[in-house]
Amino acid sequence: MSRYQFSEAVTKAELERWGIFTTLGVRNHKQEHLAHQGSQEFMNDMATVLGGNVRWKACSQIAGHLMALSVPECLPDRLGLISGITDMTFLIDDIFENTTDSQRGTLEGSEEFQSVLERKGLPRNALGMFPQLKDQFMEYVTARDPSLASWMSQEVKRVATAPPRDRMNYDTIESYMELRLQDVAMKWYYELCAYGMGLELNETEKEQASRPARAMEKAIIYTNDFYSWAKEKAEQASVAASKDMFNAVAILMK
Repeated sequence: MSRYQFSEAVTKAELERWGIFTTLGVRNHKQEHLAHQGSQEFMNDMATVLGGNVRWKACSQIAGHLMALSVPECLPDRLGLISGITDMTFLIDDIFENTTDSQRGTLEGSEEFQSVLERKGLPRNALGMFPQLKDQFMEYVTARDPSLASWMSQEVKRVATAPPRDRMNYDTIESYMELRLQDVAMKWYYELCAYGMGLELNETEKEQASRPARAMEKAIIYTNDFYSWAKEKAEQASVAASKDMFNAVAILMK
């Protein structure tokens, strides 16, 4: 009996067509359409706040739907929900990637940022709509799984009340990495994957799973910081000179 219930192997020919994962054994959810459906439902729901024809397709890529690929053994009745939640996460991340700290204090941001919004079918003042988006998003999740919505609300509050990272000491790469690992959304992602697959891990199992995950997280952080260093360096030049860069490249160059 196969240990896989909901997924199937992606053929070598398909991997070569994508041009990625060519040396890995990749599986995809047999009901990938549920992931696309979940993303579309999320977009339709957000359109009640944003208006217009939202074309945000963060999880729908050339290699298929991200969540169908990354959580191929997700329970079918949860695949759509975790897809919509992940779309929201990428939407927030994309806005922050395309604005500086000072621009986030305004409703419109830069002209470049407004162009990014428009290409995705979002209104130019989408940044100012964050409070409404957040409320609508929580209603979206609550209507589908109240217990998951409750956990997410508590997690958001925990992050919101955490000490500002730029006031902390991260003079060494080791201390920086510890802070950065708290800063990224990997814990959120792991919990979402576990929820999708119906897994309930005890503390011992979570600790065992965290060991290989920690090495993967560090690789992701180094890669992300390397490619974002130029943008962050330019942003630093436009603010007070005392502002530290929260970036591994800057730490290693000291």
